[in-house]
Amino acid sequence: MGDIARASGRDVEGSARAAIRDLLMYRRDFDKVLVSTPEPYGLGLIWGAELRVADGEIMLCTPDHLGAALSGFLS
Repeated sequence: MGDIARASGRDVEGSARAAIRDLLMYRRDFDKVLVSTPEPYGLGLIWGAELRVADGEIMLCTPDHLGAALSGFLS
């Protein structure tokens, strides 16, 4: 687990849940603008390891999978 995750007291799973919550709240707040935006509309980078990218409305990953996430997000 990275230093930032340790400092926050969260593990990878807890950080992923917080990122999902934040990205979904962002979606709700900016729905009028994002409705015509192709998916995914958000990418959350979670400190830690072994969180692989999953396609969908939002994307989450750990730094060890950032290259794959950026490729999918920017394509």
